[in-house]
Amino acid sequence: MRFLPLAAIVAGVALGGCASRAPHPPQLSADGHARDCLAWYAALDDLIDRAGVRDAGEARIPGRPHLRADRFSASFVDVAQNNSTAAAALHHRLRVNGINAYGYEIRNLPAGVRRQHGLDIDQTLARLQVCSGALARVDLLPPGATAGWLKTLSVPDHYAGWKRFAGLYPLTSRAFFRGIEQWQRETESAFRAAGQGFAGTRYRAAGDTEPAPGDPQVQDLPLDPLGIPLLSPAAWQALLARHAPVIEIDQRGTFDQPGALVHDATAVTVDTSRPVAYQRIAFTRLAGRTLTQLVYAFWFAERPSRGPLDLLAGRLDGVMIRITLDERGLPLMVDSIHACGCYHLFMPGDRLAARPPPQPGIEWAFVPQRLPALRPGQRLVVRIASGTHYVVGLDADAASGVGDHTYRLDDEQSLRALPLPGGGSRSVYDRAGLIAGSERGERFWFWPMGIASPGAMRQWGHHATAFVGRRHFDDADLIDRRFTLLPPE
Repeated sequence: MRFLPLAAIVAGVALGGCASRAPHPPQLSADGHARDCLAWYAALDDLIDRAGVRDAGEARIPGRPHLRADRFSASFVDVAQNNSTAAAALHHRLRVNGINAYGYEIRNLPAGVRRQHGLDIDQTLARLQVCSGALARVDLLPPGATAGWLKTLSVPDHYAGWKRFAGLYPLTSRAFFRGIEQWQRETESAFRAAGQGFAGTRYRAAGDTEPAPGDPQVQDLPLDPLGIPLLSPAAWQALLARHAPVIEIDQRGTFDQPGALVHDATAVTVDTSRPVAYQRIAFTRLAGRTLTQLVYAFWFAERPSRGPLDLLAGRLDGVMIRITLDERGLPLMVDSIHACGCYHLFMPGDRLAARPPPQPGIEWAFVPQRLPALRPGQRLVVRIASGTHYVVGLDADAASGVGDHTYRLDDEQSLRALPLPGGGSRSVYDRAGLIAGSERGERFWFWPMGIASPGAMRQWGHHATAFVGRRHFDDADLIDRRFTLLPPE
């Protein structure tokens, strides 16, 4: 295959201003092919940054443009330091992150930018694969090279220390925590009320059927050298479909109708004629094992205002439901947040016992309800309040209702390159991982807690879920630190 010449991408780009500022490791710079690839990445990065299409999904690693890190992968640094096979598996995960992220960025480059620099998408994606492989060989083959990239592998948290310092966090956090305790009491009351009677509009996954014989079982999955389950895309899709929840919504207006995220002429909005659950596979580490997590996100056009001083109202509102499966493939935990990272609820099953918080006065693990037992064939039902879209209860449901609505399952990654009305694509998230236009009035009051634009909808990997304390939705040890796993009965 003929690759796009480097000069065609570099033309018109001032390489002195490119995004890859960190010095490259000596072994990368010493290899001629690797050195050419580093220059190619630098020029490509400059185009991406100038066009404003940088993807914030995973963290970039200084000096190694081909690698991008997520919190789960970064949790394996200690394992990889003394195990070359594990290190190679971890490096592969970081490379895949990098290839995927660059793929979205390349596709999202405006057509005018691509024409100006003679950039062909297919040729550029092919060069991406070749250069990623060339740099990987330099990372892994020379003796001692692995220690270099492991040393730089980390993912920054999403709390700004300077904001907490300026906002007198040790003092202001006490007032915030009193407000959190009030919200928790109100949530417990809402769960009790929903348990006594809740009549909402139900949505279930289209094609909702019983698991077919031969469906993959989590306990039978092959594992990579890090102990992470492996499945084909089709098999992961089958697992997601099997556990897709029923959502029951107290609908009192169009703002309570779930839909698909779309770009209109000026902003990201929701098409309520196409109910969608955006799904993804995630993992957590618990009691020395890696467990599979199934994530489903539902989007609404707005959180309507309840009055002129409603700081929580605004455009777009997303609810994320995550089901953690145990080693047998059975639901172990359900937890939920809004797409702003707010309102984190833990609903553990009987095999999880809560650990006490390490200190008083922090958000640790709020449990408003235990996970109901699900018999074979039953679906999890998630009850959602009107307007606020708060999760207010879980239940088990066996049969499909005749009048139930359906939703389509779609890949959450598609939101990183969503079609534009006039052609081309763009991520729904900006370079900070936020959805522009979803800002909330609370950001002017909640900033002392250190979170960027509190209340705004954000990308996976950017969900700080505690105002008081530190906690991320994708922390690899989120459950392990807060619960003890009991043996199966």
